[in-house]
Amino acid sequence: MDSKQKVLSFPPIINSNDLGKLTPNTENILVEVTGTNETTILNCLTILATTLADRGAELRPARIHYKYAKTYPTITPRLNERTIKLPIEQAKKLIGLNLTKQQIISLLKRSRYDVRQSDTRTLTVAIPCYRLDILHLNDVIEDVAIAYGLNRIEPRWPIDSTVGNISQLESYSDKVRELALGFGFQEVLTFMMTSEEKIFTKMQQPPLAYVRIANPKVQTLTCLRPWLLPSLLDFLSNNTHVQYPQKLFEVGDCTTWDANSQPKDDRKLCCVSAHARANFTEMKSILQTLLANLGIDFAIQSTNNASYLDGRVAIISVNKTEVGIIGEVHPRVIRNWNLENPVVAMELNISTLLTLEGVRAAPQPPTPERAN
Repeated sequence: MDSKQKVLSFPPIINSNDLGKLTPNTENILVEVTGTNETTILNCLTILATTLADRGAELRPARIHYKYAKTYPTITPRLNERTIKLPIEQAKKLIGLNLTKQQIISLLKRSRYDVRQSDTRTLTVAIPCYRLDILHLNDVIEDVAIAYGLNRIEPRWPIDSTVGNISQLESYSDKVRELALGFGFQEVLTFMMTSEEKIFTKMQQPPLAYVRIANPKVQTLTCLRPWLLPSLLDFLSNNTHVQYPQKLFEVGDCTTWDANSQPKDDRKLCCVSAHARANFTEMKSILQTLLANLGIDFAIQSTNNASYLDGRVAIISVNKTEVGIIGEVHPRVIRNWNLENPVVAMELNISTLLTLEGVRAAPQPPTPERAN
């Protein structure tokens, strides 16, 4: 309120009808910015005040005293300029033009910068107070290029000759996807972020080494998945109303720890089949056909895993290296996911397959058209 007890401002009801109402005859106004972050508020006020000044307004500073300000007291609006060192050769190299120092100075002034000092190599550039978008030296150099005229810059081919190509991992993953689709499986895509309950508790697994989020925002997204099977079982649990059999697969990244205790991403394939007669033999036939098409010889060896039925789970190995697991999902795990039908699953580490000697995908033979 003012000295006459008239309301000036009542956030969020900003304008009062007595003293806050603007008319065509209004000459003096109080510009107020309300918020919770001091820096953001003062920056917003600077932009608003300089915009009004461009339209002919006369700015008068206000001294604000408040207890919790970072700078005490505060003069608003803040019209302080920043300076930055601009190497002339770096600007010429980045833009690709052989500009003189005077040309660069002229272009800077055209963009409403000011040059305070200069020598043969460097310019000291003053950045206007309202240019809060200038975060890096390259932002200033970009404004020089814009002032010169982007359409005036003659395009040219890069001097480095490079050939783009899909990575071997992506090419191999696409081939695996194509084969899985040919087996009658439907591809799904799930999130890498998950929770300990899904990857350990519901799967009857002990909490082994995994990558946990330091400050998770929600309890359902607290870590990165180390394997794909929980994600597909979660998908099945949300689609129990769909007709069976349900055959799903996913090719996606999983995060684990390497020998140097550093997190790494592994590309994995997981296939699941859920129906009343799902069994080990069904998934083993898929595994055999898949690896045969990839030209890989493999072996399986019986193992124990709490997520699978005893006697119906095996490790998949290639060249005596473990690359995956196959088996019938344990009934208790099925109940944990509120499923009613048996589930058989297979999971392969595609990244490991690519590192093994003699496993890499052989080049495709040329088509008749290419041969000719």
